Amino acid sequence: MAWIGLLLLTILYSEIQASPVSHIVGGTLAKNCEFPHIAFLYIRKGQGTFSCGGSLIDDTHIVTAAHCVHGDIISVHALFGSLNMRYMNDIIPVATYTPHSQFHTTRQTVLNDVAVLTLSRPVTFSKCKKPIRMIKPNERVSSNCVVAGWGKTDTNSRPSDNLRRTDVPIMPLNSCSGMVPGITSQHVCVGTARYFGNSACKGDSGGPLMCKSLEDGERVLVGLVSYGWTCREGLGIFTSVAYFKQWIDTQVTQLI
Repeated sequence: MAWIGLLLLTILYSEIQASPVSHIVGGTLAKNCEFPHIAFLYIRKGQGTFSCGGSLIDDTHIVTAAHCVHGDIISVHALFGSLNMRYMNDIIPVATYTPHSQFHTTRQTVLNDVAVLTLSRPVTFSKCKKPIRMIKPNERVSSNCVVAGWGKTDTNSRPSDNLRRTDVPIMPLNSCSGMVPGITSQHVCVGTARYFGNSACKGDSGGPLMCKSLEDGERVLVGLVSYGWTCREGLGIFTSVAYFKQWIDTQVTQLI
């Protein structure tokens, strides 16, 4: 049956190359197994196909952005097991996806941009496939963090086959809200807002913002890529995992 998985991956890869993708700007190649929780999400929608990122939080659940699975979704597959999207060795259909019921966009902002996906079968954990711990409410983390994902490395470049990562600073919320309208406590702002600064933008949608916990030194999931300015302006807006931790936990419990 291995040839069936290879055939599916070949089809998915060819379609991904022609689909809207996301961007890690100013980044470098990730190391092998550096981010074992990251899932590449291949999504079929009414008007075509596209990709998002997601984070494995246990053996059957992924958190991502609601805008990735909102609307006329036909199917979602989660791909694991390789830095290179051509060589993913584990392709799992998503059985159910639950975007936040109050997800919506305005002319200024995106609100409640979080979703929980349930896989059709459990992930078998390994060095390169295992979950990440979500930040706890009120847990303090380092302000120097990292984002990772597949996609274009610049606005006009081709999609990257390989997982990329970039270091980003968290911007204080009061500073961010003075620059970007509609920012609330359910958001996390990252970047420097400098032209050509490092950022995630127009995607790696749903992908993780990871920071080191000041409690135990563990790298934890702090945010989900939601939206941002143009790719070169160096500022991204993430959904706060701490803000939605209770909602995520509730969905996981209900979906078991």
